[in-house]
Amino acid sequence: MDSIKIQQLNKASLDLFSDATKAFASSSSEKLRSQSKSVPTKFVDDDKKVRIVFVGQYSAGKSSILSILTGQQLEVGQGVTTNKCNFLDWNGIEVVDTPGIHTQKRPDHDEITYNAMSEADLIVFVCTAEGFSDGLGTHFRKLLIEKGKGNEMMLVFNKMEDSKYGNTKEGQEEFFKCDVLPVISPEYSAEDLFVTYIDTYSYLDSIEAEGEDKDQLLEMSGFSSLFDNTNKFIQKKESNWQVYNFFV
Repeated sequence: MDSIKIQQLNKASLDLFSDATKAFASSSSEKLRSQSKSVPTKFVDDDKKVRIVFVGQYSAGKSSILSILTGQQLEVGQGVTTNKCNFLDWNGIEVVDTPGIHTQKRPDHDEITYNAMSEADLIVFVCTAEGFSDGLGTHFRKLLIEKGKGNEMMLVFNKMEDSKYGNTKEGQEEFFKCDVLPVISPEYSAEDLFVTYIDTYSYLDSIEAEGEDKDQLLEMSGFSSLFDNTNKFIQKKESNWQVYNFFV
């Protein structure tokens, strides 16, 4: 599976910085040798990191998705497992795992999460295959329209193997038409919000599988589309990000 674009950029940048440092350090020119310590060692300025905030329903699988993407194990399980923001450094960007919102049990979590969203460059909003409840749909629409977050938002639906419409292309289209479109239209489309359908359980099962079973589980997981859409999502916003300028 292809890596997220920011991973590719990070690796390419670090390789370039390392090669430049070695070339400067081994130069016959004293002036160039003195510049070897001035070569950056990181892709993104620590003071101006891009911040991607994962938000959404509790038990929607935000922590599981982040564990898979970043390789850093986060606490996962049924119910409310995240009660504060977890900040992760991932290839030079800051990824934030937030408490589930609108649980009715912990209204204080809403404030924590909305504060994190206010400081986000990009927001990944995660729901389950049950779609939007009336309350969650109302709050999501407020984020899109009243709060003006639509241009910063990616919408992910997890646990699609549990969908009543089925985890097929046709089932996903029906799910979108019946459960998603009424909430986001007419202002936004599936393409605007990079709507993505995944199943983390299928992806985790694929790790232990082999051959055709592995390929089938990976396809069912939808993680290739998650990576593709995340890359498109990042590309849309990357012109606004601050990275090291090698020639400063």
